[in-house]
Amino acid sequence: MAMSITRGRPLVTPVIHVTSPRQALENVSIAADVGADGVWLISHQGDDDALIPLADTVVAHHPGLMVGVNFLGSTSGQAVKTIAASGSPAITGYWSDNAG
Repeated sequence: MAMSITRGRPLVTPVIHVTSPRQALENVSIAADVGADGVWLISHQGDDDALIPLADTVVAHHPGLMVGVNFLGSTSGQAVKTIAASGSPAITGYWSDNAG
């Protein structure tokens, strides 16, 4: 099992299924309050573009929290380009269901 270098325990990074910014921020706050190392944001409504400003807002409220995203509507190549073009320093992780 991978262990956090800084905490000596497994990393805890829950997935937040975003239905609205308010709901996502409430869920992120719950995760942060119980000691999560980070969160993953995903939208099953296909609203990938909204995840970037949401990630920025999450980090503004919870500095130091790792924030990753999953863009269900994009290939990995498209998502990496979108994240890079956004210039957002908040997104520090990406996972993909579509590596093609």
